Amino acid sequence: MKVVLEKQRLLDALTNVQRSVSAKSPMPVLEGILFQAAGSSLVLTGYDLEMGITTTIDAQVEEPGDIVLSAKLAVDIVRRLPKDTVTVTADEKHLCSIQSGRSSFQLMGVDAEEFPQLPKTDGAPSISFPQYLLKDMIAQTRYAISQSDAMPVHKGSLFSLDGEKFDLVSVDGCRLALRQEPYRCENPVRFIVPGKALSDVEKMLSDDRDGDEQVEVCPSAKHATFRIGKYQLVTRLLEGNFLDYRNVIPESGRTTVTLSTRELIEAVDRAALIIEDRLKNPLCFDFRPGSVTLSVNTTMGRAEDEVDCATDGEPVRIGFNAGYLLDALKNANCDKVTLRLSGPVSAMTIRPAEGSNFTFLVLPVRIKS
Repeated sequence: MKVVLEKQRLLDALTNVQRSVSAKSPMPVLEGILFQAAGSSLVLTGYDLEMGITTTIDAQVEEPGDIVLSAKLAVDIVRRLPKDTVTVTADEKHLCSIQSGRSSFQLMGVDAEEFPQLPKTDGAPSISFPQYLLKDMIAQTRYAISQSDAMPVHKGSLFSLDGEKFDLVSVDGCRLALRQEPYRCENPVRFIVPGKALSDVEKMLSDDRDGDEQVEVCPSAKHATFRIGKYQLVTRLLEGNFLDYRNVIPESGRTTVTLSTRELIEAVDRAALIIEDRLKNPLCFDFRPGSVTLSVNTTMGRAEDEVDCATDGEPVRIGFNAGYLLDALKNANCDKVTLRLSGPVSAMTIRPAEGSNFTFLVLPVRIKS
């Protein structure tokens, strides 16, 4: 194999593909990136048996061939090369040379035959979204993905398309995040994408709202492929019964509160300064007509704050984990939110004051008398 290409283009591709490479694996080949040169392009592939990323970049291929190189070494070397052009060669004994200007590195590679094949989702019905829209939806719900092994199915987000709308849902046992958008499709589909894969998809998606860039998603029975520009990310899907989120979200509440998102975030942020990470003291909220009072008592002291609000319904006193509440509020991305409560031991819903494209649910924490 012998291929000549631009350094920056190679570095960008290697950096993105490296996200799907095992940092440490009993199979050394999984710590590498597969180089495949043919025609006028170089295909790069990383795969850790759970998620794989592949991309194609333009190159001057003088000798076709393939080899697997250490992902970390390849990225570190290419990043530090002195010139804008890189030449990569490999012989039949898997000895690889990377050259740029007067710099040259010799690496031992691995036979490409040992690299596992990525799962195929060809033939599966595909769905497409504007890249910026899916990026927004992932960013707004990913915070609520569970990190616990107690419910492995909740370590990802549910994609639910019922023919009329698209729901993206994350839940971790203490909170729930739902983002909803109108979407027409002929075949309803549901699948659960692991949180790590979603995080990498989000980083690869464009946030250009003026462009027409699309992301194509092809889910099969056990895998899904995300096609983003010249990149393809394939991931194993999570299996199991996801929470029946529609029956968990309250339709109404005995108390409705509308207030400034920024003012509430700032008040919670201030009060949380004296909450000890180890003890996680609950932050108490007293919702009354015209205002909400925040208070907390810890071994470090006491804090109290007040925020103006429009309250409709019964006064209520309720406690929350400050960190969980802040996560939801900071992902609201709107000037005002509407809170709905049904008493001190029922979950609180957070929705935009105008519109209904997201619903966040936060479970309360009991306040000691």
